[in-house]
Amino acid sequence: GEGEYMMELSIGTPPQLIPAMIDTGSDLVWLKCDNCDHCDLDHHGETIFFSDASSSYKKLPCNSTHCSGMSSAGIGPRCEETCKYKYEYGDGSRTSGDVGSDRISFRSHGAGEDHRSFFDGFLFGCGRKLKGDWNFTQGLIGLGQKSHSLIQQLGDKLGYKFSYCLVSYDSPPSAKSFLFLGSSAALRGHDVVSTPILHGDHLDQTLYYVDLQSITVGGVPVVVYDKESGHNTSVGPFLANKTVIDSGTTYTLLTPPVYEAMRKSIEEQVILPTLGNSAGLDLCFNSSGDTSYGFPSVTFYFANQVQLVLPFENIFQVTSRDVVCLSMDSSGGDLSIIGNMQQQNFHILYDLVASQISF
Repeated sequence: GEGEYMMELSIGTPPQLIPAMIDTGSDLVWLKCDNCDHCDLDHHGETIFFSDASSSYKKLPCNSTHCSGMSSAGIGPRCEETCKYKYEYGDGSRTSGDVGSDRISFRSHGAGEDHRSFFDGFLFGCGRKLKGDWNFTQGLIGLGQKSHSLIQQLGDKLGYKFSYCLVSYDSPPSAKSFLFLGSSAALRGHDVVSTPILHGDHLDQTLYYVDLQSITVGGVPVVVYDKESGHNTSVGPFLANKTVIDSGTTYTLLTPPVYEAMRKSIEEQVILPTLGNSAGLDLCFNSSGDTSYGFPSVTFYFANQVQLVLPFENIFQVTSRDVVCLSMDSSGGDLSIIGNMQQQNFHILYDLVASQISF
């Protein structure tokens, strides 16, 4: 929905299945709850979380160590008889409500629906008030690196690792992506490659920073023209310690100098008429209905000599019969984000113990 990937969280006693967006770019897990203001309950009322209907749901007391610990996680707890949360995202959207705990469960790997792994006392936000467009999801599953994310809360039991394989946007609705937790998240095979997760005091501890060192288009390195020196320079310095991988962002967003260089390189290699903005994307071509035209592949080069070769469907989006657009844009700032469009059809493992991401 809306360029995002969803999972069903089984929560409560008896279990309630709530569809929520997966997001490696944030930590908090929250769901739309009963008595929620601006939650579009008339349309989605059947899938919100009814806390009163769960015998295992508990509100978190103000004097709980978990409540006070949320300050360091940026969740901004406050007390009004019980612990409350408030969380804001980069686009200005917000959620607030009660901090609660309940039982969650997942289907065990290789087992039927009746074989499940249960986890009691899982902390999450019971959303009572929202700001922003949350109509396409009933909540958000934070998979970031801070203490209140799903992977950190369950880390002792799941080995602090998860992986996912995101199906293509062009796949039929029946095609399902998979999120693996714990031992089932392992990657196997001779073609597995790994790159470090970067850490540092100056980096946001939630986000998964990677060392993206260079980019090629059709095998030709993307370079930035330096006006001061009058020479071309590598994109590496513009990406170093400034690139994150994020399942909750749709298109890859590159810092402006790199995006402009990328855009120029694509234009030089695609011999088709360019068009104006389409579907919110900046660089589009008139393909005259021929999507088999030889668009170049793009390769991302990460630390540890990791090469991620992105095929047509990971780089270009067919927005209509005669229009093909580059599914990237400028971030407008210093941070570059590798979005989920570019992650399609790769099995990606996040291992927080080894501090690396594998493809």
